[in-house]
Amino acid sequence: VEADLNHAVVLCEAPMVFQIVDNIFCVYFVTELAIRFLASARRRDAIADGWFLFDLFLVLLMVWETWAEVLLYKLFHKGSSDSSLNWRSTSALRVCRMGRISRVFRIGRWVRNIPELVFLMKGMAVAVRSVLSVLCLLFLAIYVFAIILSQLLDGTDLGQDPFSNIPSSANFLLLQIVCGFDSKTFMQMLEASWACYMIYLIYFVCTSVTLMNMLTGLLVEIMRTVADEQKAELFEQQVEWQVDEIAKRLDVDMSQSISHVEFMDLLHERDVLVELADIGTNVAELLEFVEFLFRHCDELSFDEFKHVVLRFRGLGAVSSKDVLGMQKHVSQEFSALEDRLQHAFSAWDSAAKQSTTAPKIRDSL
Repeated sequence: VEADLNHAVVLCEAPMVFQIVDNIFCVYFVTELAIRFLASARRRDAIADGWFLFDLFLVLLMVWETWAEVLLYKLFHKGSSDSSLNWRSTSALRVCRMGRISRVFRIGRWVRNIPELVFLMKGMAVAVRSVLSVLCLLFLAIYVFAIILSQLLDGTDLGQDPFSNIPSSANFLLLQIVCGFDSKTFMQMLEASWACYMIYLIYFVCTSVTLMNMLTGLLVEIMRTVADEQKAELFEQQVEWQVDEIAKRLDVDMSQSISHVEFMDLLHERDVLVELADIGTNVAELLEFVEFLFRHCDELSFDEFKHVVLRFRGLGAVSSKDVLGMQKHVSQEFSALEDRLQHAFSAWDSAAKQSTTAPKIRDSL
């Protein structure tokens, strides 16, 4: 609406309704950004957040357009009587007015709240390399067939107009792919010669049928993979949040940890068992594993509890990380067993020495 109805160079010369609305929005977004920054537990986390920096960029553009431009206009434009200076400053402000185009970036504020759009944007970013590879192969095919057809059609009607030189031939072949092949060109190729017709048919099969369909298949596969990954990531975040809430409910003594007794209370909390089952946790195996969890410690931290619950979800195939984790665990158990055996042998040796020296001391007395 403002782009169509507000033609003022600076905001202070715009109709009053635009001045009021722009100032309200500017104050609102500046306040929101300040609250988000002050609400962060650590200021470094806010600065490292990509979305916060994106919003900061938009707010700075808004502040420049709403307040900074007006201030500069009042200071330098109105205070000068030199018409040439006024004309130059007005021209400069007209250039700055192009900054209003940056308002379209505000669409990113609500795009991130729609998971489907986020999937599409991330899929496009992932597909850039594959698309560029297919396009490079396509341009290579266009260049090769442009050379061949330009040479074969030299001296014919087609050789006078679309295939008169290599750039014109390449442009014509590219437009055929973009706009679609027509039967008229095929018939003209047939009238020229059978060789040109067959070469043009091979070009059609290689580019329009093979490469473009291959590009479509790549894009579909990439988008499906990205969508699955994003859905899995969102589900994992939801599961972690639910596990944190369960841990807080089980922590009766508010010690920020789960004791053995609190863990066993799972058997009496039907709602907790249902929530764990809903996120895919094998509750029966988890309860059988309790004694093993608390064999070396009395309490588990919230992070350890969350890690244990997530490990018992039983989703997905076994990865190399799981195998290495099992090897590490078995190695630690063997090391602990070796230490205990060495301690037992040392105690047994010291006891045996004491038992052999006791009779000698008695005989000497």
